[in-house]
Amino acid sequence: MSHKETALRIWFFLWLLATVPAAATDLKAEMQALEQARGTALAADSTILTAREIAGAVVVTGHLKLLAPDTKAVVSESFYLHVFRKDAESWRMVAGAATPVAAH
Repeated sequence: MSHKETALRIWFFLWLLATVPAAATDLKAEMQALEQARGTALAADSTILTAREIAGAVVVTGHLKLLAPDTKAVVSESFYLHVFRKDAESWRMVAGAATPVAAH
């Protein structure tokens, strides 16, 4: 795949994110619960910013803070995009990307 084709696919995906309406509150709440249940050695504070259903998948954007378990000091912060598909009765993350930001 050429760089031009890759750029076009990325642009189209971003256009879909911008134009497809945000999902209903119950879907956003379900995605929030799923993100918080994923577990980590560090304490995690994950906030879902948007959840959109696109072609049978759910695209979630969010903000993640990883906290030291003892002091609760912010160790790292990032914004993320996760893509979920439902298999039988459970959600499975099929793709994800994160962009680190300066921790506050």
